[in-house]
Amino acid sequence: MFRALNFRVPIGLMALTVTACGVVPAAAPAAATHPQDPPRLVTILAALASDQGVAANDLAAEAQDISYGAASPASQRCYILANNVRYDVDTRLDHGARASTSDDAASLQAQLDAKWHELVNLQMYNQEFGNNGVAPFNGAWATAAISAMMGTMTSTAATANTTIAIVNGDVSAGYRQYRLAWSQWDCPMSKLLQGPPQLPMVTVRSLPKPGDP
Repeated sequence: MFRALNFRVPIGLMALTVTACGVVPAAAPAAATHPQDPPRLVTILAALASDQGVAANDLAAEAQDISYGAASPASQRCYILANNVRYDVDTRLDHGARASTSDDAASLQAQLDAKWHELVNLQMYNQEFGNNGVAPFNGAWATAAISAMMGTMTSTAATANTTIAIVNGDVSAGYRQYRLAWSQWDCPMSKLLQGPPQLPMVTVRSLPKPGDP
């Protein structure tokens, strides 16, 4: 009669055997990544200022190409307008600087909208805390914070609108220079470039009045 033998295998040896058989323990879950912080208002204003500088340079480059065309033989002027100058206006000023400015303006508007909702929530929380008698400094801190942020948002939008208006002016000036040369050099009207479209303007929404939805 045989008796079953009771073997006790060390845990370390078991782990070594499992690894040798090709079974790899599951890796620990990756640490959660922190969401990227939204851009600061001043950062987007700097991007808009850069867009303005690009538009100004493109306008100057166009004027230089027009001067080059004016000094060229009459037979080459319309070609220069239809190629070099049109590229300056359509591709660089309109679809380049204008498009970048439009994107940055939309980014700024999104940040202003987000901050507007944050201020609305802060106003609501402040009222709820006050109703329960736990608002620090009787809620004056929240009122001051809301007022300060609204001032920052308003001044930011004003600066952005001024910058956007300058870019719009440069784009419009580019089209005017182009059309003037086209008219003076008597080039075919059928190939004249049309435009320009207008850029969206940035606006700041004020906090809703009490009782508004």
